[in-house]
Amino acid sequence: MEIKQNEVYTPQEAQALLKISSSTVTRMIKKGLIRTAKVGKQYRIMGKELLRILSPELEDRVGKTYNRARRWVHEGVEKGFGFDNSSPRTMKIFATIQARMNSNRLPGKVLLEAKGKPLLSYAIERIRRCRTIDGFLVATSGESSDEAIVKYCKRSGIPCFRGSLDDVAARLLGAARSQGLGAFVRISADSPWIDFRIVDEAVNLFRIGSYDLVSNVVERTYPKGQSVEVIRVEALERAYPSFESPADREHVTLYFYRHPELFKIKSLKLKQENLSEVNLCVDDQESFRSFVGILERIDRPSEEYPWREIVKLSADFSEAGAVSR
Repeated sequence: MEIKQNEVYTPQEAQALLKISSSTVTRMIKKGLIRTAKVGKQYRIMGKELLRILSPELEDRVGKTYNRARRWVHEGVEKGFGFDNSSPRTMKIFATIQARMNSNRLPGKVLLEAKGKPLLSYAIERIRRCRTIDGFLVATSGESSDEAIVKYCKRSGIPCFRGSLDDVAARLLGAARSQGLGAFVRISADSPWIDFRIVDEAVNLFRIGSYDLVSNVVERTYPKGQSVEVIRVEALERAYPSFESPADREHVTLYFYRHPELFKIKSLKLKQENLSEVNLCVDDQESFRSFVGILERIDRPSEEYPWREIVKLSADFSEAGAVSR
């Protein structure tokens, strides 16, 4: 049976087309490995999504490792082995998007609407394209101010964990334990242009090495808003009792960077340039206007644009604004 890109399929039809069991289809949907739409109480899957699973367009540095990881996960799920958190290769890894409403410079920013969608949804749509993670969730606080985030996640079918507002490290540890994770990718909700290619590269490095932390902020060369940290849960559990200040608990990995002798850390950085002064995150009204301005200039779904194109569009928007003033 031929898969047609614009055809809509049921999970049962997807099972037959992918030649996998119904339980595997269910797991893949729950973990976000298959993107779906819900019509009434039934899931529906676009043909292009099935084609993506069967024939992923692999990035040059991601391809080989992705195929190996895909085979390991597929075989493990089919045989009922699940995940093995003792090894990075078979470890269960989620992207954890930390979100809160009480931003000092731009309150409520994660749910501010741009082109009819909240800011948080743009980061999620880009994370959905990751090929090396096993799912994702949002980690917010138990404060009443963050109830709106929880409601948004519930409406959207996105897993959400609630923990401490200020002790972000404890919140992320709680989120990881709730999902039985061996590691997680720390992503900020104010990074609507986060590039899944960078996430995949970092997770690939983590899976093939034996690291406690893979990070592109050890030495910053990527733009702000492209920060990625892959953190081993066991390493964070080991480090947490030694955290020396509220800043350690808020910023999670400061202790790792102060004590590199205690952890195995891998730095991911650009080879011949430093773009750390470029800002692609949304942290105030001006950067939110820039984000909306870029959205108005693009002609494809926003999640399709790699970060380098966004850097150029951001520069063009800034120049146009300067001219208009």
